[in-house]
Amino acid sequence: MDWLMFGSFCVRFVCKGECFNVNWGEVLMLKQKTAGYVNKVVVLDTSTKWIYIGTLVEEDNSFFVLKEVDAFDVSDTALSKQEYVRMVKKDGVAPNRSKALVLKTIVTGITLVEDILI
Repeated sequence: MDWLMFGSFCVRFVCKGECFNVNWGEVLMLKQKTAGYVNKVVVLDTSTKWIYIGTLVEEDNSFFVLKEVDAFDVSDTALSKQEYVRMVKKDGVAPNRSKALVLKTIVTGITLVEDILI
């Protein structure tokens, strides 16, 4: 992963050939907005082909920390992220990791599993 600085709050980094622009001010605001999600089962959608479903136990300025996590790569199946999330809502989370740290800069959305409509 390569990092390039563009001023005090904006960063561009390259991970596995993909470029991401990050505004650290937005990352810090996100931390305030997600306080009500702690100790609840959430879906973290990312700008990659991965989604993460698990219990949000903590976060810092860089990572969301999940426990009992179902990390799902859409490139491994014919299901879309949305179809998989609906299936999890219906059938329950099937963890494949006991803990995961998810880089905040790749998270595009966070949703409580209880808020997912089938």
